[in-house]
Amino acid sequence: MEYPFLKLLIISIFISSISCNHENEKTSQSNFDKITNTIEEIDSSRILVQPDTNQFFQKQNLEIKKKTEDCFFQKMTFDLPMISKVIGDTLNIRNVYDWAFFYKPNYDESEIRKIVGRGNNYFHLGGNDLFEIIGFLEDEGEYLGVNIYSINKSTCEILGREILAQETGWENGYKETLSIIEDNFVIKKIKRSGSKDWGDRTKWKRDSSISIISFETNGKILSEKR
Repeated sequence: MEYPFLKLLIISIFISSISCNHENEKTSQSNFDKITNTIEEIDSSRILVQPDTNQFFQKQNLEIKKKTEDCFFQKMTFDLPMISKVIGDTLNIRNVYDWAFFYKPNYDESEIRKIVGRGNNYFHLGGNDLFEIIGFLEDEGEYLGVNIYSINKSTCEILGREILAQETGWENGYKETLSIIEDNFVIKKIKRSGSKDWGDRTKWKRDSSISIISFETNGKILSEKR
């Protein structure tokens, strides 16, 4: 029932009561005061149950602020190895695997794992005041891959993901990817694949492609095939 209708119903009952009972002036005034108090209570209850939109947006802003302050890349100085300085400008499975085998992290890796959800032995590829590029080796036995993530430094939001190196093979074929790190966060990504034909399985069919990976100022990853 809508509140305006409820108030109208109460006032109507009050007027009807006066007409039927011929109450004196003092009694009528007392009843009028009771009706007025009842209407005020109804209006007061509306104020209590009505949502405060300002409070809602203030709460949202506080939650966003809290998320920003809790981001790993904001609240502490992280010291990840710059991978290009350790193994050079070419990222392939072998040299990243050899590095990761001997690398002993001197920080809490669980903090970064909370952001990307996977990986160990993280390394640093680059970044600026707005984002960081973090990578790691993914080892699943028959499959090896080097992944990088572009991460917003203020909110820890993942802006993009790329596979820079990978290697997998089977009896009659293989796939491999390697990347060459160039200046200004530009990466040349080279994919190669090969498979034996379905004849006598002695001849190989090979293919290759090149993509250029770059990053916008805000950390968005761009990929262009050449």
